[in-house]
Amino acid sequence: MPAPYSDKLKFDFINSLPHPLIAQFYGGDEWQIHDIEVQTGLMRIIVCGMLQTEDFSSVKGIRDGDGQLHDADLFYTDAP
Repeated sequence: MPAPYSDKLKFDFINSLPHPLIAQFYGGDEWQIHDIEVQTGLMRIIVCGMLQTEDFSSVKGIRDGDGQLHDADLFYTDAP
């Protein structure tokens, strides 16, 4: 059973990537990530200048500031 306040996403991994981070969604849309709440997996993305809330589970990959694409599965704390 997980700890009551355990994180869903890897905080250190997210912060180690060069910013800005771009979320690549299933279907092909890509939007810049404003912030990520690692405990719940909720994030805010910038869509046409406005903030929109999305769940991290809808993300296919993350493109970092250097242009490298990272599979979304690597961001979960239970990933190897």
